Amino acid sequence: MMYGFGGDPEPEDATLDCLEGLVVEFVGDLAKRATAAARQRAKPKVSEYLYAVRNRPRQWARARELLLLKKEIEAAKKASRVSEAGAEEDLDEYERAADAEDNILLGGGGDGEDEL
Repeated sequence: MMYGFGGDPEPEDATLDCLEGLVVEFVGDLAKRATAAARQRAKPKVSEYLYAVRNRPRQWARARELLLLKKEIEAAKKASRVSEAGAEEDLDEYERAADAEDNILLGGGGDGEDEL
């Protein structure tokens, strides 16, 4: 995480410990606030996490941005799966047509079986 933000690739152990403590504290506090917003449910939903950061505009905006990106990625994956499935069907259809054409050109019996 530190290296990703321009830090040293080999940070000091004390620096890592400090950062870990801050992150653990932040995530724990956020989880407590989201759980309090969830009230009766044991596991908070995404909306409760957004509620927990509602008074922190930068965090709220970043969380919304990440949620929108997640939706875009899911939509792209779905479109890719549909596209791949369609491409496989097109390929199968093409192969069947090519086999049928080969049978006709080679004088096959038309039943898809090549006689040698």
